Formats: sequence, structure tokens, C-alpha cells
Amino acid sequence: MIKNFILFCFSLFLSILLAELLVSFFSPQDLSGTWRVHSADKNYMLNKNYGSARHQFKKIVANYSFGDNHTRVFSNKMNCEKKILVLGDSFAFGWLLNEKDTFVFKLQNHIENRKRKRCFLNAAAGGWGLSEYLAYTEDFIQRIKPDVLLIFLNLDDVSRILRKKMFKLENGILRRNRSNKNSLTFKEVVNSLPLYNWLLERSHVVNLMRKIILTGFNNQKYTLNESANTFTNSHGTSMSSVRESDLAVRFAEKIFASIKIHASRVGSKLFVVTTGWQGLTNNLDDPKNPNLQFFKNTKSFFNNLQVPYFDSSKKMKILRGNTSISHYIIPMNGHPNAKGAELIYRSSVNEILDLLKKHSL
Repeated sequence: MIKNFILFCFSLFLSILLAELLVSFFSPQDLSGTWRVHSADKNYMLNKNYGSARHQFKKIVANYSFGDNHTRVFSNKMNCEKKILVLGDSFAFGWLLNEKDTFVFKLQNHIENRKRKRCFLNAAAGGWGLSEYLAYTEDFIQRIKPDVLLIFLNLDDVSRILRKKMFKLENGILRRNRSNKNSLTFKEVVNSLPLYNWLLERSHVVNLMRKIILTGFNNQKYTLNESANTFTNSHGTSMSSVRESDLAVRFAEKIFASIKIHASRVGSKLFVVTTGWQGLTNNLDDPKNPNLQFFKNTKSFFNNLQVPYFDSSKKMKILRGNTSISHYIIPMNGHPNAKGAELIYRSSVNEILDLLKKHSL
């Protein structure tokens, strides 16, 4: 009996090893752990609290570390006299970039070199848009009480409002849609298991099985049409009509006004800076694209809202010169590479420092 059991275990081990070797050779997978968790009300996804994760895309490997309040943490910790809370999407998070290559780290490092005890707390997360910026502000700003709330506005932040459906307008008043999910899903339970994450970061077979399962459940996907700079779903129809575009812009204006109110209640200054990436498109007259329509009037909007704002796209164009944009992005991915993050940093660092100085921060 024992002999048969040992033989079975040995055979199983050899089968798994053979499968791992075959998949790694014929269909190698990106070995990435999980670092995304649901918010307390199941309304949106954010980075996990504490821990680390490995993220791989093709031959690129990045390692992430996380701290309190779902922030991406840096190794060069310091005593903070002033806290600058950063919100943004995957660009500000530093998608597929190790910490020293992210532009938020470069901002932190620049300030440290000036011997100023100001800390950048990076709560940005992949896939976020304006809805998540407001939701995170509602949920965490009272706890963090930053001196500055710095939002990096990116080229897809507005259109994501309608897709996420996290907020609604009732008689012109912005209200949050609360999820009715009270229990953990099977996926959440599995993602929280240390063994599962350990396997995700090491096993090609496990990642292949995960990809097959997730592909089966995700019947509808959204992809970026880079030539038109619009989003389409898997059925090939455009997400935005002119009416929907106008509605998304109205949502964006309400969201920023609400964020400012929440920031003011804890004594935080709200600053908004663009990544500059929206300046890489020449299609600013598309009435169906809410992102581009919002960017056309941001200067006057934020001026009326009395929120300091800087659009780094013009400076970015000067710094980039005639260099192809492909020089600054991760191939087959679209996110800024280390040179792209450096470009965003150089396009905005002086203006951000000026804003801090102007407000005695």
C-alpha cells in the first residue's frame, strides 16, 4: 500500500515536471503574482496592503512592494514633515517598472537631494480613472491627511467613468453606487492564498490554466484603438457617442469638484498635473472622445475650480523633439518604459516643485 502511494506520488511529480517543461518551452507564460484586492465595499480594485509581487511581460520583470493604505512603497524611507499623496493610473503606478525607474520615485529622489522632508505616497493603481480617484479619496484621505493631493491626469481617465459605473448623477448630484456584495468570491479567496501566489510567480502551467479560465469568464473586453484613440468593446462597436462623451465630461467636472471638497476638509491642497501623454494624439477634435474633449477645456475648468493645474504635454513635446514615441514605450504593451517615465518626470518636476514652493510646502 505504501509502495503504491510512493509510486503514485513519484509519477505525479514527474507528470507535473514534464508538463512544466513542455509549457515553458512551447508556450512560455508571463510569471506574475497578484497584487490587486477589492475595496472594503467591493466597489473598486486597489493595490494590496503590504507584501510584494512579481510582474512579468515577455522578458521584462518588475518587482513591486506595498505598504499601508494600499500604496506602492519605496526603499528609501524617510521621516516625513509633509506628505504628498499621489493618485493616478498605471502610468503613475509604474507598470512593469522597478521602483527606481518610476517617475514618482524620481520626484521623491529629487526632493531628497534638496534635503526637504517631503514624502510621495504613491496610491496609484493600474486601470484606475477619475471614479477611483474620488473613491480612494473618500475612503482614505481622512486616515492619511496628506498636505497635498497630487493627481496625475492621464489620457483615458474620463472615458473610464462610464465604463466603471461607480457613480451616478441624480438631479445633478453625484452619488456613489455601492456594491451589494458582502462575501468574498472564490477568486478573491484563491488570490489571497500564499501558495497560489507563489505558484503564479514560478509555474508556467499554473499561469496557462489561469489564463484559460479567465479568458472563458471574460466574454467582453475593451481594447484601445490607437489610431482613433477610442475604446471599443469585443463586439466592435464604439463605446462613446457624442451624448455619452458629454455625459462623461459632466461626470469628470463633478468628480473633481467633489475631490476638492474632500481634500479641503482635511486641509489638503489639490494639485492636478497631466502625464503629457494626451499630447501624443493629433485627434483633439473628436466629439465622441470624452478624454480629448475634457482636455480641451481643462485650463479654464481648473482655473474656475481654483485648483492649481499644469499640462505637461507642451514641455514633453519640446523634450521629445523628433524622437519616435516608440522609444519611450514598452513594445506590444503601450505603457511608458524607463525612458518614458523619465520623460514624464522631466516634463513636470520643475512645475510641481514650483507649486509646492508657492504654497509653502
